[in-house]
Formats: sequence, C-alpha cells, structure tokens
Amino acid sequence: MTRYPLLSAFLIFTFALALPNHSAELSFVEGANRHLREMTAGDTPGVAVLVARDGKIVFQGGFGLADVAKKTPITLETKFRIGS
Repeated sequence: MTRYPLLSAFLIFTFALALPNHSAELSFVEGANRHLREMTAGDTPGVAVLVARDGKIVFQGGFGLADVAKKTPITLETKFRIGS
C-alpha cells in the first residue's frame, strides 16, 4: 500500500477527534466509509479501522484485501502482525 492512501486515512480519522455533535459524527462516518471503500476498491491491500470518541466506538470497519493473491477481505476479525 502506498503512503498516500495511508496518509489520507490518517487525516480522515484525525479529523474525527474534532467532531462537535452527533449529526457531524454521522456525516463523518458516511464520508469515511465511502472514502475507504473507494480507496481500497479492486485488488488493493486494505486497512482495518476503529475510531472512538469519549470511550465509545464511532466508526469501525475492514476495507480492502488482507491477502491480494487469495482475495481474502479484511474484516473486523482479521489479525495483523505488529508493525504491518
């Protein structure tokens, strides 16, 4: 995976920390979900994401492929090696 998709995902989720209310959180979730699906479309290595605010999960999901050759999707249950 290149640096730009990772940077993009990092910036999106950093933005989540500044959300002022529930409607903004909902808008963020919809936008982040759409962006991550577009970013990991096709045969692309993906990411697993969790965003929490005030101890509550605001957004979580698995996007793209864990194994491109086998076309194994990333899910919330996918295990990653540390530092991967």
